[in-house]
Amino acid sequence: MRRIFLLIITLFILLCFLNCGSKNEQKAGTAFHVELDNCKLSTDLKLSDLIEDCRLVPLETTNESLLGEIREIISLSGEYILIADRDNVYKFSGEGKFINTILKNGRGPGEISGSCRYSFHRKSKMLFFVDDFVENENIRCFDVKAEKFLPSIKKCFPGRWLNFMVYQDSLIMGSIEGISRGETNPYAVFVQNFKGQFLWGIKSNKTFIIPRSDINDNVLQRLIFYPGEGSVYLRYRLDDTLFTLKDKELTAYLIPEYKNKILKPNLMPFEGDIFITYEPCQNPAYVIIRYDLFTGWTSEGSFNRAHYNKSYYILNKTNGKYALIQSYLDDFTGNKFILGKSFSWTPGVDKDIPFPKTLTDGELYAVYYPHELSKIDTKMRNSPFKNLFAQLEIIRNNQKETDNPVLLIGYPKKRLQLEK
Repeated sequence: MRRIFLLIITLFILLCFLNCGSKNEQKAGTAFHVELDNCKLSTDLKLSDLIEDCRLVPLETTNESLLGEIREIISLSGEYILIADRDNVYKFSGEGKFINTILKNGRGPGEISGSCRYSFHRKSKMLFFVDDFVENENIRCFDVKAEKFLPSIKKCFPGRWLNFMVYQDSLIMGSIEGISRGETNPYAVFVQNFKGQFLWGIKSNKTFIIPRSDINDNVLQRLIFYPGEGSVYLRYRLDDTLFTLKDKELTAYLIPEYKNKILKPNLMPFEGDIFITYEPCQNPAYVIIRYDLFTGWTSEGSFNRAHYNKSYYILNKTNGKYALIQSYLDDFTGNKFILGKSFSWTPGVDKDIPFPKTLTDGELYAVYYPHELSKIDTKMRNSPFKNLFAQLEIIRNNQKETDNPVLLIGYPKKRLQLEK
């Protein structure tokens, strides 16, 4: 009898523990709600809070591989690292050894303009891209392994696409710019096959205002999408709710709450307008939410410059907790950034905060240039990155100031703690 009683008590305690552990987790089919104006929690965030299982990859520097300003890291697929600067696309091995410049800027056959958007399909080693100035009615296809162009895919809707990606391995998802005069395309997002045939789409129910006399006020908003976690996340261009796409329907995933939401946004901001943005790719551990409050314009010579107050928030996906980021410490380099509520930020002048970026490969990365690495104290015994210091010393001993950067690559940390 006593054994039965002890067993019942043990089961009761276990059930209570499980219920407490899952209390804050997102329930299936429900959205995260993040109250940005009434955030109860703040955090001093560190790079080591976000990333683990790290490695350093120095990108080899040759006369052919000298990178300009990195515009995009397209893939860290393990076999290849693909990087685009303002002119070309470069192919490195997974260890950073330069292989070839696979796409070059120019006006000749097989060359690209400086206005391309890319989607790398890891299984087929195919790089798909849309080029606004070269063959812009098609999606261009490049075999990264064989280093050759394949026949292009016709766009089911001509014109400039706002966003596109390979979807479910054999389809293309796209959203059209939708600002041109006389635009009649009704779809916020659409899907086509590799033959260029339209399959289905989700019609837009949101509009925005363009301050031009040749365009009426009812310009449709299109969806921007963020791949990650084996899912597709979507957001209307000037709206804030993050959706997931399943069975050709949108389901709210993350809903930011704040005062003075804009019912019908302007393409050009007015003082007091608020804009919410997310990372281009999503990871399974957290979401960083950027909150921009437009504070006005200043006249600088022949152009106007925008000014914003900016705040950053982080949402822990595992338990639904979220916090205002008071500061961010890159505890690999020692660089610290004071953030808090509404610090001033000017586009084109101030650089964005260098949080680690996520790729569709599921990996996080940070980019470090030689002058940044030279300042790191490799004698810091308590550093969470001390296992990388021996490799870092070798890299620094063989690196010049003009060399290509080094990538710190890792995975999202499984246990994210937001409390101070």
